[in-house]
Amino acid sequence: MVHKALQPEQYKYGCCTSAGRCALDSGVYWFTYCGPSNHPALPRLWKITNDTLRFRARRLRLGLHRVGLTVGGSVHAGLKHLERMGAFDEISVGGGWRNLSFRWLRGALGGVAATPQLVLYLEQEGTPRLLLRLVGPVQWQRWAASRMPLALIDTLQVRAF
Repeated sequence: MVHKALQPEQYKYGCCTSAGRCALDSGVYWFTYCGPSNHPALPRLWKITNDTLRFRARRLRLGLHRVGLTVGGSVHAGLKHLERMGAFDEISVGGGWRNLSFRWLRGALGGVAATPQLVLYLEQEGTPRLLLRLVGPVQWQRWAASRMPLALIDTLQVRAF
């Protein structure tokens, strides 16, 4: 896959947005050898979630950045696991519970050390705002079945840039 070069202002926000715009970020993390992290419904749930978030981000003119993260010790197993799950803009694998991306997410947004987990947050000018945290495939399935409500996103005004 070929990526266009990022402009300097895009580095500041961690995703492809122009200066001052918001970005909808999603972090999904799994433990490679965890039974619930290998639930057969998760690849389809991730695809549905991706499609829905892409639509909402486009409608609101937000950037969208999808991060896949495995906290298992094996980099190779983590790569295979994320490949099976689907598309991401960024991945982080290996390191166990000391994985730097996982530690950043927990430090910035709190939460439990449990997998699988879907974390959605809105970031504006470097400040993340937690929108949603789902732990386990059952919570994720219920959220998807209820049409994936996100109260804060649903109330944002479409902005003209």
